[in-house]
Amino acid sequence: MRVWELASDVPALHNIWAYVCFILNVVLPGVGTMLCACLGDSNMNKTQLVVGIVQLMTSVYLLGWFISIYWGYLIVKKSKGDHNEIKQLMNAAGGGQEA
Repeated sequence: MRVWELASDVPALHNIWAYVCFILNVVLPGVGTMLCACLGDSNMNKTQLVVGIVQLMTSVYLLGWFISIYWGYLIVKKSKGDHNEIKQLMNAAGGGQEA
């Protein structure tokens, strides 16, 4: 249990960086987790860096890819900031038109 808590304790990022890490984890498994490890705290989170490397190495078996997507979800879930900011950014990128 303690090992899982230590491994799944992702750093709290600002929500824009959290969404960037999530998208990277979907496209390139493990890269978003490694970026999150570097951006999170004043010190680099070595545990998350290792988790990201393992995700990248096991992505050829699809297991790492699924775990990477889950880790991206954890990063977004723990992010700090107003999530309406992302919605406004997406509306501005889409031309500001709402359906």
